[in-house]
Amino acid sequence: MGEKKDLSQKTKYDLQYAKEKLKRVPLDMRLSDYEALKEAAAAAGEGVNTYIKKAVAQRLEREEAGEKADKHSESEKIQE
Repeated sequence: MGEKKDLSQKTKYDLQYAKEKLKRVPLDMRLSDYEALKEAAAAAGEGVNTYIKKAVAQRLEREEAGEKADKHSESEKIQE
C-alpha cells in the first residue's frame, strides 16, 4: 500500500510542478503538415513534442544572436 501513497505523492508533486513551471500551448495545424512533422521527428529519432521544442529553441537562439549582432553593428556605427 505504501507504493500507492508514494505514487499519489509523486502525482501531486508533478501536478503542482506543472501548475507552477509549465505552460501548455495548444497547436492547430493541417493534417498534412502534422504528418510531415511526425515524419521529420521520427527521422530525427525524436517525438513530435521534443522536435517542436528543439525547433523553437533553435529559432529563439538564432533571433537572439541576430539581435546581438544588430546591437553590435549599431554601436560600431556610433563609434565611427
